[in-house]
Amino acid sequence: MNIEQLVPFILTICIWSLLYKENPFYRLVEHMFIGTAMGYAIVINIRNINTVTVSQIIAGNYIYILAFPLGLMVYSRFFPKSIRWLNRIPVSMAVGTSIGLSLRSTPDVYIFQQLKAQFLPLFGSGAALTDFSNIMLFVSFLFTAVYFIYTVFPSKTSLAGRGFNTAMEIGKNMLMLQFGVQFGNTVVQRAAMLIPRMQFILFDFLGLV
Repeated sequence: MNIEQLVPFILTICIWSLLYKENPFYRLVEHMFIGTAMGYAIVINIRNINTVTVSQIIAGNYIYILAFPLGLMVYSRFFPKSIRWLNRIPVSMAVGTSIGLSLRSTPDVYIFQQLKAQFLPLFGSGAALTDFSNIMLFVSFLFTAVYFIYTVFPSKTSLAGRGFNTAMEIGKNMLMLQFGVQFGNTVVQRAAMLIPRMQFILFDFLGLV
């Protein structure tokens, strides 16, 4: 046993102590984690300023000088009201740029690419599993779209009405299936974080192997 193993063991136990109840040991490690993450973020941001802005100005790209007054304007919110409004300029520029980039990429990723994926050949790929996957993709898209588009349930007495109701029910079940898969992935990810800690405690720290 050495200090490199003892410290992670103590920190892990302190974090797991929250399973019993909130206590000072858990809060101490929580604050240590937040402080460490904040310090790391500050160092990374300073390095980004140096590599992205300062180095570019030294190289002759003087347009990057505009980044410094915009960055200083953010801190105007801590000064009197007469100049506090200046922080709105860089914030609005950052928000507008983010929205513009999202509007450029989001429709392509979440709409056009999704629609493009529905026009895959249903048969003739030469692989039965690929054909089955393409069919399931098209069917799930079709029933889910029906569920979202036809929000008013048709009459259950007509044949068309019963067909739409059945299609919407299938679409809803496919959505529930997708939500269940996402929840299962979340559980698996949490387990993937727990298992290495358990291996460290049992094998590396306690030496049970």
